[in-house]
Amino acid sequence: MSIDGVLIHFLIFELKKALLNKRVKSFFKINNNDFFIAFQNNLNLFITLNNNSHFRLNDTNYPSSASDTFTNTLRRHIDGAILSNIYQFENDRIAIIDFKKSDELGYVDEFSLIFEFFGRHSNLILINKDYKIIDCFKKTSLEYLDERIIQPKLTYIFPISIDKINPYKEKNIDIYKNYLGFSKILKEEIFFRKNMDFIYSEPTPCIIKKENKLFFHVFELTHLNGEKIPFSSISTMLEYYFKTSTEESIESNEFKKINNYVIKEIKKIKEKIFKQENELKIAKNNLEFEKIGNLIISNLHNLPEHSNKVVVLDYYTNENIEIDLNQNISVKQNAEKYFKMYKKAKRTVPILTKQIEYSKNEIVYFEEILAQIKIGKTADLKEVLLELKQTKPKNTNSKKLVKPNISIFTDYFDNKYYVGKNNIQNDYLSSKIAKKTDYFFHVKNYSGSHTILKGVLNDDSIFLAATLASYFSSASSSQNVAVDYTEMKNVKKIPGIRGSFVRYSNYKTVYVTPNYSEIKKLIK
Repeated sequence: MSIDGVLIHFLIFELKKALLNKRVKSFFKINNNDFFIAFQNNLNLFITLNNNSHFRLNDTNYPSSASDTFTNTLRRHIDGAILSNIYQFENDRIAIIDFKKSDELGYVDEFSLIFEFFGRHSNLILINKDYKIIDCFKKTSLEYLDERIIQPKLTYIFPISIDKINPYKEKNIDIYKNYLGFSKILKEEIFFRKNMDFIYSEPTPCIIKKENKLFFHVFELTHLNGEKIPFSSISTMLEYYFKTSTEESIESNEFKKINNYVIKEIKKIKEKIFKQENELKIAKNNLEFEKIGNLIISNLHNLPEHSNKVVVLDYYTNENIEIDLNQNISVKQNAEKYFKMYKKAKRTVPILTKQIEYSKNEIVYFEEILAQIKIGKTADLKEVLLELKQTKPKNTNSKKLVKPNISIFTDYFDNKYYVGKNNIQNDYLSSKIAKKTDYFFHVKNYSGSHTILKGVLNDDSIFLAATLASYFSSASSSQNVAVDYTEMKNVKKIPGIRGSFVRYSNYKTVYVTPNYSEIKKLIK
């Protein structure tokens, strides 16, 4: 992983500059693996002990969970304490923060918090000034005495990295030596550059985006070709990377869940339509039984009883026609049987026609969902899951309407543009936000967002609103996209159809090319 000893080395300089001699407000637990220390300058030291364990500086307001024994112990010792030092053990993924705390009588006590960022073996250990362990996040077993034991009341011992050299203590640099704290990606960069002098220079935190994957280190990874995203600090880089990775992971899971569900639903509906259309074909053919019944009745006295076939003149075509009969019943009863089948078909045809129309509208609805999830982010996808009843809403007892995650853009003339990216957002825009005098924009003949302009309608605002509508649509990769626009008073929701389908009149059409860089130029 990219979080190696070299990254920790430079990150500690960054943290030291921001936190040295700052007072701790408190220690908080976020969940089973994540914590944060709140400092007096409204900065938090976020700590994660998962597979990508590390710490970073931010000002995020995290929700804290219920305290446990470990959390309470740390609070008791470091709440109100002054951070007196931060340093690294050798060039390993081990960081130590020293704290000093005065009691009511003025006596100063010293504690240290040791961070071992070893992936799934990561640990957080509180020790006193004599290196006695006060408490730890993970306690190792006492059964294996040949291993390093981490338990309260025992003396803390640093792990030993055999035959590895600390590059920040070595004078004779050689890229082929076995250095401590080098990740695989850093080694690849060293061998690509054919020297390692750059690890002694000022850090240049940078993320490389390559084929929808993110790579990072404290130095630019020149051996990777891709989009470069520079950062002013290591903490902001880590914040961006892990938030983006987490977001993309959630989006991927939510997307797959919706996509798989919708595809199954479309398949079921198509199979249902196939059966319905076959039944409709049979029912329409059975409408001919009215004529058969009439021909039997008109020839009732000329036809022999209990015959299985008869030939009569079809006065509709003036040709002879052969009619099958049930010889076990009378001719009149055969006529009644044909009339009965005709009446059933007459009732069935409009019912099946309506059902097929509904089923086809359901396919259009689900295809619209597939288009919506391609432009949706995590919050948007969660709303779609809610709409599809594939997840339960939060605060089900609350009567308060939760506002959807509608995107709002403002231009330099304070015109506002509201973009709905799913049915929930579109309906909310129409019913709660948009006024009759606002302007509605939508791509022509494509699935897309409902975009509302609140402000002055002119060439610039029309261009921006149309570009937004086209960018958040299934035509986002096209050029010269037709976008219709009209006043909201001309927009009506289509009744009886699931989704946010509308009809509109008195509209004009403008042609734009979806381009987010153009959008960014025009918004604040």
